[in-house]
Amino acid sequence: MTDEPTAVKTTDKQIVPKRGLEAPILHVDGSTNMGCNNQVVSLTLVTAVYLPQPDGQVSTDWVVSAHLRMSIVAAMSVRDAIDKALLIAIRSEGSAAH
Repeated sequence: MTDEPTAVKTTDKQIVPKRGLEAPILHVDGSTNMGCNNQVVSLTLVTAVYLPQPDGQVSTDWVVSAHLRMSIVAAMSVRDAIDKALLIAIRSEGSAAH
């Protein structure tokens, strides 16, 4: 795996985000549920939180990181971006093995 970040263009549209530094960065370990109601796609994202216990063990709690709501078109765009990021990750792992 490489330490160099890799970025690719995710759309052919000319979208130029403004003021992105104020946006939160989410760490996500999974999704607990999803659905679609009235053309609005919904996802609940969760993060694992590790808590020390009095007996020395560590327990895992799951907390909600975000509730995502988006149009079907936006969901398809997010899915496309995730697919492309996964392809980059797979290629990076493959080149690190050689």
